[in-house]
Amino acid sequence: MVLLDAVDQRGPERVEREQVAPPDLLGEAVGQNAGPQREQPDAVIIATGSRPTLPPIPGADLPFVATTWQVLQSEKNALPGEYVLLYDTIGFHQATSVAELLAERGCAVEIVTGQFYVGGDLNITLDLELWYRRALAKGIKMTANHFLASLGPNSATIINNYTGQPRQIEHIALAIMATPQIANDDLYLQLQGKVKELYRAGDCIAPAQTITSAAALASWIAPSW
Repeated sequence: MVLLDAVDQRGPERVEREQVAPPDLLGEAVGQNAGPQREQPDAVIIATGSRPTLPPIPGADLPFVATTWQVLQSEKNALPGEYVLLYDTIGFHQATSVAELLAERGCAVEIVTGQFYVGGDLNITLDLELWYRRALAKGIKMTANHFLASLGPNSATIINNYTGQPRQIEHIALAIMATPQIANDDLYLQLQGKVKELYRAGDCIAPAQTITSAAALASWIAPSW
């Protein structure tokens, strides 16, 4: 909101919730069916956020593997009673929220994390205690201090951080990866060298984990306007 307030004070028109392609930003007409030339900007700030990615481990491309986004958008799912493995390397709401959602639907959910305990960063938002109460009541299994070594057909191998002892998990209906995202910078790269001034902000530079990170960045950008 700090950045939007600064834009409003400067006076340019703000258009919200409208999909804009690079030709629109550059005032280029494309094909006979192209719409009117919309913009010829002096400067463009790209704030297209980030997108999920799968970890570089064997089997991550198998069809039963999903990102948290795919589950929330109903692109991939599990049926009540099916076993769901959720691998979390972030420790924040991405994994814990999806785990709770699927447990409420009747799935048998296990969260595996390499951290000391599941949901390690929920302390930041003071949600840790309440989430644990809900998760335990819903039967969510939590396995900390383990990393995901590989995925096989409806199976996974996790390894204890300290003992090196492997554990083989079978009959997995859905393996969900809650792992760091990557910058969604395709539009930024397409516009390089095509506008007078080009900037990017927020997760489009480097994905941040918390809302406070985004607010701090906005506060830093806005005064320069």
